[in-house]
Amino acid sequence: MKEKVLAATRAGINTVLLPARNRKDLEDVPETARQHVKFVWLERVDDAIVAALESIDRHDDETARNEPPPSRDRQAARSIR
Repeated sequence: MKEKVLAATRAGINTVLLPARNRKDLEDVPETARQHVKFVWLERVDDAIVAALESIDRHDDETARNEPPPSRDRQAARSIR
């Protein structure tokens, strides 16, 4: 697990999904890496799906907040449809 977490941090990944049974191995991960990663501990495969979908929802919300409002021309085109 240590190598996977370190590789994730090097790749810029900040959330790691891991089986809950591997929680005991967290002490092998350097503290600096643990501070930069959010760990999601999974009991079942379904937990991974839920975590992934929640992440997509958060990303969509952040993207929507950062996009400029549509121009008047785009708004008019939408109302014509």
